Amino acid sequence: MSWQDDPVASGAPSGADPLDFSNRYNTRLSPQQEQAFQAWSQKLGPHGSSYDYDMRGAFAAGAGQAANGHFPDTFKKPNHPTFSDQSQYNGVDGYQGGSWGKQADGSWTFTPSASTLRLHSPEDLQSYFSQVEPGNKLILPAQSQSGGWQSDPVVHSTPIRTDYGSPVAHADPNSATPVSSEIGAMLENLRAGAGKYFVDLGRGIGQKLGMVNYQDIAEARARDAPLMATTAGRVGNIGAGVITTAPAMAIPGANTVAGAAAIGGITGALQPAASTREAITNPVLGAAVGAGAQYVGQKIGQYASNRLAARAADQAEQTSTNSARDAVLEEGRRAGYVVPPTEVNPSATATALESVSGKDATKQAAQAINQKVTNKLVATDLGLPPTQPITQEALAQVRQQAGQVYQEVKQAGTIATDSQYLTDLTKITNASDEVAKAFPGATTPAADKINTLVDSLSQDQFSAAQALEYTKRLRQQASANFSLAARSADPEARALAQAQSQGADALEEMIGRHLETQGNPELLQAFQDARTTIAKSYQAQAALKGGNVNAQRLAQQLQKGKPMSDGFGLVARFADHFGEATKLPKGGVGVSKLAATVGGSGIVAGLLTGNVPLAAASAVGTVTPYAVRQGILSGAGQRVLATPNYAPNALGTLALKGLQQAPNVALPLGLQAPRLAQGNQ
Repeated sequence: MSWQDDPVASGAPSGADPLDFSNRYNTRLSPQQEQAFQAWSQKLGPHGSSYDYDMRGAFAAGAGQAANGHFPDTFKKPNHPTFSDQSQYNGVDGYQGGSWGKQADGSWTFTPSASTLRLHSPEDLQSYFSQVEPGNKLILPAQSQSGGWQSDPVVHSTPIRTDYGSPVAHADPNSATPVSSEIGAMLENLRAGAGKYFVDLGRGIGQKLGMVNYQDIAEARARDAPLMATTAGRVGNIGAGVITTAPAMAIPGANTVAGAAAIGGITGALQPAASTREAITNPVLGAAVGAGAQYVGQKIGQYASNRLAARAADQAEQTSTNSARDAVLEEGRRAGYVVPPTEVNPSATATALESVSGKDATKQAAQAINQKVTNKLVATDLGLPPTQPITQEALAQVRQQAGQVYQEVKQAGTIATDSQYLTDLTKITNASDEVAKAFPGATTPAADKINTLVDSLSQDQFSAAQALEYTKRLRQQASANFSLAARSADPEARALAQAQSQGADALEEMIGRHLETQGNPELLQAFQDARTTIAKSYQAQAALKGGNVNAQRLAQQLQKGKPMSDGFGLVARFADHFGEATKLPKGGVGVSKLAATVGGSGIVAGLLTGNVPLAAASAVGTVTPYAVRQGILSGAGQRVLATPNYAPNALGTLALKGLQQAPNVALPLGLQAPRLAQGNQ
């Protein structure tokens, strides 16, 4: 809505009251609102005049009237004797309002503006205050040097009208309720709207008892129209209706369509009616809306429940599916491993930060960090200092030191082979035997070599020294064949290497059982520890690339069934789940040439021209990606950003839980619709 002037009457015709602004500064209303306003203003009598007050604006805003008839300053027109800076027309068309001031004794003072003094003489204002503002004080500004106020003699010849009881209250010296505050007016209308619901309920019951007639209801609606034209009034009225109706949902069967129809019919019947037609349609409409609202509410509630159940099931499935990976992630994080956050938790925050950091740069930085962790874990498992470079020579030294216990084992005498040893040898030939059974005549050079190997191992007894020496030879041959298979992808070499490795395992396990039967647990434990260390040294050697251990090579060995424990096991498992993050780094984290050029140029240009903000902004732009990268790969950044989260979107869950309550609120809400449609709002 907006205020408007009547284009014809905006200027007073000759002989007319020049202070009559009845057709000026009026809020524009819709035809429906104008009709309601006319009914409302007529009931106000003289207080409904628009001579110097925008009554339409007060009506549209739902402004309250105090017991003394005063309305707020908000809608005073420029011709009002106490037109103030609180009016919405203050400053419009050059009219400036005066000001109110509150005194210690609770009374008020009013200082008129120059605009007001051009329209009203001091004598007229004094007279007005004595009649309309008793107890309050008029403060006139000092007279001009010419000895009087600059005034319009034509206008001042017209005395101030006080006969129409203009609603002239200002911010509030005489008003019981300070309605000039928009918040205060809103709260007042909210309260009044809620109260109207209960009054209407009483009217409806009174109508059923013959105490209220149709005309009474029609007049009440006309009186209440201004209140219910405000948003706050309607909200208060509807809210009271919902709160009053809600307890009915506790009635057995109320949450069914039939029960809701019954409650809706009863509620509709209790609504006041302004005609016979309404008296008939109220319960029918109430029953129909009650049933429909409950039906729709049940459907919405069921949909929400199904969606919540599906989301919970999806969360449980993802948690279960990724449980092994997430356990490795947590174990690896404790060891110092990191991952780009979006690899495990592609949240909006993580995605945005990685975009700033640079996805490729973040991955490269993670690889560099993880390589140090891998080398440290492997070195520690082998008994090397954590920071010692892992080389072929270092691994040979590890084997030599661990093999010292073998000298003592060589003195363990003659070993008689047992049934378990023969079973282990049989397993070596199973693979080639299965192929031969399925495809008679399908022999390979590797199969012949494997059979020869097994024949050489098939002895009833041998000395511990001979067994250790043959084990050492088989390990060396297996290592050579594994390397050949890796270079040439030769399946024959791989099959033979696996058989040789299994043969060495069978011999060492036979030696261990022999030591156990001799009752020498200390030597047995030392032998087993040495076996583990030497085996790990060969695993590390097979994965060695330059001075780094290739974690993905260890993961491949794990996938082939090679036993992995301690730090080796963690490296292999972590690389198995997070391959990209554990690749061998190809170099340092790259720097964007464009970013470096633009940033460097900005810094230099800023320094040369003395433009410190430019230099500072360029420096910040250059270092920001690095700083963000460091942050998301730090311990805190990993805990916050790289922790898997399978919970559904929180806002979506909250919304669905709200919709889940639809069956409980649909009826109380729905029953307000008939009242709005029938005018009992």
